[in-house]
Amino acid sequence: MSLSVNLSDLKPHIPELAEFIAEEIDINASQVHLVKLTSKGNDSLIKLAIHTAGSADFMSNAAAMDIVSRLAENCVHLPSNYGSYKLFE
Repeated sequence: MSLSVNLSDLKPHIPELAEFIAEEIDINASQVHLVKLTSKGNDSLIKLAIHTAGSADFMSNAAAMDIVSRLAENCVHLPSNYGSYKLFE
C-alpha cells in the first residue's frame, strides 16, 4: 500500500493506522500486522499482513475476497493525515 504522506509524518501514527484499516475492513486490529515500512519520495510504502482471527488456522475464501475487494476498490477511508492510498499487488 502506498500512502501519500511523508514517512517522517507517518511514523508517529503507525499504531492507529492498523486500527483504522481493521475498522474499515471489518476485522480486529490485532489481525493487521505491519511487515515493512519504506519511503519513496514524498510517499510511504507499507507492506501489511492480514492474519486469521484468534486461534483460527485459515480464513474463508469469501472473507479474504471481501477484504481484498474493499482495499482494491478504495472503500477504505483513512483520516486525512494519512493522505490517499493506492494498493499494490
